[in-house]
Amino acid sequence: MDDKSTRELQALSDHRTRWNDNDVYGHVNNIEYYGYFDTAINTYLIAEGVLNIHDGKIIGVCAESHCRFLQGLAFPETIEAGLRVERIGKSSVRYG
Repeated sequence: MDDKSTRELQALSDHRTRWNDNDVYGHVNNIEYYGYFDTAINTYLIAEGVLNIHDGKIIGVCAESHCRFLQGLAFPETIEAGLRVERIGKSSVRYG
């Protein structure tokens, strides 16, 4: 990511692709990207003390998502995941 992009982020974390993320074409299957999004968001919420996955009453539900593919990934690679809060509503958060 470029410097301007990283300055706008609340969180930046690294995630490694797994062997089983690859499909028969030798690249990460499209559906796996959503798992990376989920992992980045939940890692951020846990680190900030907002989400307790063991004893908490709050759960996260993805009501809407979108993915624009810029380039392919394959195993083994490290993904740099950036996260920014775009909007906080009464019962929802929009990430970008």
